[in-house]
Amino acid sequence: MRITVFTVKDESFRYGESEGVTLKRFSNKKLADEHLDRETNALRKISDLTEYEPNCFEDSSHKWTYEYSTYEEMIIIHESEEGEFLNQLVVESRKDKIDRIMDK
Repeated sequence: MRITVFTVKDESFRYGESEGVTLKRFSNKKLADEHLDRETNALRKISDLTEYEPNCFEDSSHKWTYEYSTYEEMIIIHESEEGEFLNQLVVESRKDKIDRIMDK
């Protein structure tokens, strides 16, 4: 199964070397944007950090840097035949609701 997700990437650097990368994936852009806003607003409240570019922060001693970015990606989920069969049963059982949503 192929699915489009929206990813928020959080990177931290110390003295120019990457220290950590965290990826959080969301089912829609709104959720990803809300998460990004929460994270960056929290960093903006830390007096020792300066936002030198949008969603990019560094400390006053220029030792730590934090960068946030978002992007859309396609991921592939591999399932067993049994899992695919169960998913198809769920889709069939909810087909009336799916049709109503698609008509709107």
